[in-house]
Amino acid sequence: MLLMFICRIKQRSTNMRNLVYIVFLTLLVFSCKKERPQPQVPTSIPLQKSADVKVFVVNQGVWPNNNSSISLYSEELGLVSSNYFTLKNSNVVLGSVPQSMIRVGDYYYVAVNSAAKVIILDSNFVFVREINNLNSPRFLQNINNSKVYVSDLYADKISIINTSTQSIVGSITVRGWSEQMQQIDSRVYVCDYDSSKLYVIDTSSDAITDSISIGKGAEYMVQDANKHLWVLCTSIYSNEHKYLKCIDVITKTILKSFEFPVNEFPTGLQINAEGKQLYFINKHVYSMSIDASSLPTEKLIAGDAPKNFYAIGIHPTNEHVYASDSKYGQAFDRVYVYSKTGEAISNFESGYITGYYYFDRK
Repeated sequence: MLLMFICRIKQRSTNMRNLVYIVFLTLLVFSCKKERPQPQVPTSIPLQKSADVKVFVVNQGVWPNNNSSISLYSEELGLVSSNYFTLKNSNVVLGSVPQSMIRVGDYYYVAVNSAAKVIILDSNFVFVREINNLNSPRFLQNINNSKVYVSDLYADKISIINTSTQSIVGSITVRGWSEQMQQIDSRVYVCDYDSSKLYVIDTSSDAITDSISIGKGAEYMVQDANKHLWVLCTSIYSNEHKYLKCIDVITKTILKSFEFPVNEFPTGLQINAEGKQLYFINKHVYSMSIDASSLPTEKLIAGDAPKNFYAIGIHPTNEHVYASDSKYGQAFDRVYVYSKTGEAISNFESGYITGYYYFDRK
């Protein structure tokens, strides 16, 4: 039960989580011997433009074993290509721990946290280059296809990548651990986990021009149809409260604040493409309207044992919910796909510790 409790604590920091994995795996070695899962035979899925949305599944791997991977899943074809990154780049090491990815024009950018780099791939998912000299990159924000902001766990700054030269051209000083970002018009809002603020960056000057008081633990952030920001403030400590807050960025006021019980650990805030329906994990998967006046009490998808939901993603066209059932490194995770009303649709094996989904519409 202690291990299960530890493993449900989500992302206090990459190093802390990696330490949990190492302790967990060491105990497993001495307590039982499990058969190593055989990887799936790679299936080549074409990346040509179509109406189909390609689903990239980012598997963080078990630090420091370099067994991370990126899988590719097509709902339209009903195919999954396990370890698609290696299939396309046999001589390139993805590294520990891929945290997030985006597409900017004809290139994919992958932030690899512990390896302190951003990998750039072309439209065919073939390696182009990697950007080093980062500290612990977390999330990527495309700024009008001209530059990319990179948040960081330890660097006390947001790095700026020029998409033309594909190199770091500057930085923006912040306090401590920066996480997810959202752009509204010419401003980018940055979650700062260690402070009590959201930073406001003017994208024309690449400078912090304002901040919004939000409370500590800001980790996940989405933008709704009203151009309001929803922020999930988390904590690794069972005796601290966690909050879901809705913010009006114009008036810099908190419109709604929902408090979770101290012994719960909500994580993985997402929103549908219309910007009207929120999703998050709190052991189970919950769905919530942006017009709601309270947290949901009815679960959308049950996460009772033996399932351990770790990360979710929302398909941009059909609102299917992707939820990874994590085995925490002792076996490959399995991704379950559900309808927006919670009915099971399909599932597939992904990789070690599935932590992020990128839905590519191109």
